[in-house]
Amino acid sequence: FTFALMSHYRRCKLDLLTKGVGGSQTRFDHGHPGLECIHCAGPKSRKFFYGGSHLLQKNFAHLYKHFSECKSAPATLKKSLAKLKNENHRSNEQDRVSFFNAVWARLQDESDAESDKKKSS
Repeated sequence: FTFALMSHYRRCKLDLLTKGVGGSQTRFDHGHPGLECIHCAGPKSRKFFYGGSHLLQKNFAHLYKHFSECKSAPATLKKSLAKLKNENHRSNEQDRVSFFNAVWARLQDESDAESDKKKSS
């Protein structure tokens, strides 16, 4: 379920337009990595920004809530994911922790790599 849901989000960066929106966006610097819904992607897409993997894991329900309410996500995908959620509600906690640590590390690594490119240019 966790992997299936995360496949509906992509990496994004906090930009100047998003930064003033509110929520967690106001706490982070321009360029901070986050997650964006692939179904409503664009200027008004739903974006999520976290300060660490533990916060991503703790607030994972927000990602599912958005997906289940996203007007741009196909109804068939919503049904499939709801079914997966009900079938896998007892996932191993350690597996989830490892998964979110890996997602967070990947977000940070890609952000650092892009910063290094800009510095060398």
